[in-house]
Amino acid sequence: MTDLGKLGFGTWAMGGPMTAFGKPVGWGPTDDAESLKALQRAFDLGVRLIDTADVYGCGHSETLVGQAFASVRDEVVIATKWGNVFDPATRELTGYDGSVEHLRRAVEGSLRRLGTDRIDLYQLHNGDLPLEQAALLRDECEALVRDVLTSGGRSLVQGALAYVWGRSDRAVALPGARTAAQAEEQAGALAHGPLTTVQVAEIDALLRPE
Repeated sequence: MTDLGKLGFGTWAMGGPMTAFGKPVGWGPTDDAESLKALQRAFDLGVRLIDTADVYGCGHSETLVGQAFASVRDEVVIATKWGNVFDPATRELTGYDGSVEHLRRAVEGSLRRLGTDRIDLYQLHNGDLPLEQAALLRDECEALVRDVLTSGGRSLVQGALAYVWGRSDRAVALPGARTAAQAEEQAGALAHGPLTTVQVAEIDALLRPE
């Protein structure tokens, strides 16, 4: 790993003023033009990992990140977080919600503000969530789509590759492998082929419900 590969860019400070339960928790007034310049300069200098959260500036940081990297989206890794409930109009954090229902709402909001169709790293932003509830959340998510991905005798890995291929006949999947067994499993996905358009639509509906 190069030195630049060890450096990311955090965006909490550029979110601007916000409050949590009536108390200021932001970094004070900010200059959006300067924030965008900072993001773009970091990119010019080789930084590719951008860390943000839906609650930073109550959505404002995500919006800036989306604007800064709209033309180079495929060249950056965007990490964001969810779990907080906030009012973007008043820029106030009002609570926490680690439910599956809120997860669905939160990811839609982040995708919209970031102006992207994917989030590279999505993290739960609530360290106080009981382990039992976090485990339930994981089980409920399981990413909902397990049955579709494993249809036709596919392994979960093969199903993920099939989903990529099912999104576009031009898509090329580039999974990583550390063992011969993993390479064999990945290559085995070729025999199954892509998911059907119906299956892809079903997964999309599960992950991004209206």
